Amino acid sequence: MSYGGEGMHEASQPGLFEDVWAQVLALLAIVSGMFSAHYLVTRGYVPKTAPLPIAEKATQFKTTVKTALSAPTPRMPGHWVVDAGGGPDADTSTLGAALSGAKDGDTFTIKPGIYREGLFINRAVTLQGAGQTPDQVEIISAGAQTIGLSTGRAALRNLSITNTGNREQWVVVAAKARLVLDKVRMRSAGQGVRCVDSDLDVADSDLDARITLSVEGKSKVRVQRSRLSGEQTAVAASGGGADVTLSDSRVQDSRGTGVDASRFARVRVTDSTISGNSSAAVLALSGAEVRVTGGSIRDNRDCAVRLDGSLVVLEKVSVTKNRCGAGFLGPATLEANGSTFSDLTLGPLAIKPGLEDVVTVRGSGNQGFDIPAKR
Repeated sequence: MSYGGEGMHEASQPGLFEDVWAQVLALLAIVSGMFSAHYLVTRGYVPKTAPLPIAEKATQFKTTVKTALSAPTPRMPGHWVVDAGGGPDADTSTLGAALSGAKDGDTFTIKPGIYREGLFINRAVTLQGAGQTPDQVEIISAGAQTIGLSTGRAALRNLSITNTGNREQWVVVAAKARLVLDKVRMRSAGQGVRCVDSDLDVADSDLDARITLSVEGKSKVRVQRSRLSGEQTAVAASGGGADVTLSDSRVQDSRGTGVDASRFARVRVTDSTISGNSSAAVLALSGAEVRVTGGSIRDNRDCAVRLDGSLVVLEKVSVTKNRCGAGFLGPATLEANGSTFSDLTLGPLAIKPGLEDVVTVRGSGNQGFDIPAKR
């Protein structure tokens, strides 16, 4: 009995090897935990917080939505309606109010009516008349100018503009700007459009003023499919940076000169008609260069061309029913190629006495005009 009891007692005790392995496993667990913690810390691991209760999640969501709705949203270029009659779909009844909050790229649709206000534009905007014809939307002012444009870009389409002030007031003044006149009608007893160091595009328009279009400084002007007339002159370009192109247009019925170029300005007239002017169709002075290609110069009360200290080139132009073809006021150069000269009261050339030796006439292939031999 005593033997059996001793055996049972010894079996219930842990063996030496079992105790050692337990200690080894515990040590390995501790070391493994230390390495794991070090790895997570060095990798920037941040333990997740406990999930929010449902009620707290709902409160947090409402706060986020409220903040988003109250935050200002950047306004994109818009489309606004201006109606002098205050129609139900109008954003405003005056152009001045509309332009005061204008952003670059905005378009203003103008309902038919009369808008008696002067405008200043320094943004990139479009004023679009909503009438069937330009006459149905009228912008009228008696101030220094009806529309002033500075360092901006503006397009005026399908509308009428005028100035009812004194004869020195302008309808439009563009300074260091970009202007488009498309299907615009302008009538004014004062000045018309003044373009200073600016770009101007005129298309399908009818413009009439004292000086209808004045181009100064470093300006580029392009006129297409339009009619221009003026009390003093239709187009006046002055300065070495002035560059004017007229194509498929009519410069007619001015009470003075059709095209007046001076001080090294450049004017090119292509496939156009210069007619019915009370003075010369083209006046080129002081280093100006005028080139007329195609089209006609006709029915002007004075000479087709008057020139002094300048160059005028006529290429395939019909010069007819004028007082003379070219009248020299001083030393200058006329070049005529493939042009036709007919029905001229004083003949193709009218040279002021004493200038015969200081004028230059050259060219070839003309009809009704023989280039005089140089003495």
